[in-house]
Amino acid sequence: MSHPVSSIWAAGVGAAATVLAPCAAAYIGPGSGLSAVGSLLALLAAVVVAIVGFLWYPLKRLIKGSGDEDAIEEDILENASQETVPGDIKEQ
Repeated sequence: MSHPVSSIWAAGVGAAATVLAPCAAAYIGPGSGLSAVGSLLALLAAVVVAIVGFLWYPLKRLIKGSGDEDAIEEDILENASQETVPGDIKEQ
């Protein structure tokens, strides 16, 4: 079992080593640099798409002005008529 003092001391030593470390003269090649930039752009795009996805439906409702019950009921009936049950055979 570790003592809390030793954990705090280890965290302090790690923080000091991180802060006091000199700059590394490392080379990032074009492949890894492009991969890092691509990953960052993909992460940002995913966040933007998630935010837009969560906000779009309420905003669409607000803009459409379908706060009345009739429009909501029509949407429910329209969506229900488009759903199919697995194994359901449609007549031609």
